[in-house]
Amino acid sequence: AVHLLSVVSFASSLAIGGGGRAATSQERIVRQQETEKLSPIIEPNEVRICIVQITDVYTLENFPSLRTLILEAKRRNPNTISILTGDFLAPYLLSTVDKGNGMMKMLASTPIDYVSIGNHEDEIPQRAFCSHVRNFPGTV
Repeated sequence: AVHLLSVVSFASSLAIGGGGRAATSQERIVRQQETEKLSPIIEPNEVRICIVQITDVYTLENFPSLRTLILEAKRRNPNTISILTGDFLAPYLLSTVDKGNGMMKMLASTPIDYVSIGNHEDEIPQRAFCSHVRNFPGTV
């Protein structure tokens, strides 16, 4: 049986907590409940696709939680993909100093399968941006 696509979407309001602040304990509990609801353990004869989508990442502090969430979703359903849909290099504050190096190190240690370019990525110098794209372990 093929079931409807499940999408776990975490914009800055949940993954980051809104306005770049860290997610609260309550927000983390809601995120876990949503993951369990949208990504149940599948039966051997079922096919389900789960997409974990995040966007507008302006801080590094929630990457460990995001990593755990993605790994748990993939454990529950191997047909899970993760997508970061832009605005990950800027306007992230540290990127104004390190040109995105810190963010790319965190992305490389998080099982994000795909990233797409957002409207703020052009705020990073082109040479640094191209280097980040070449070194990203997923698909850009």
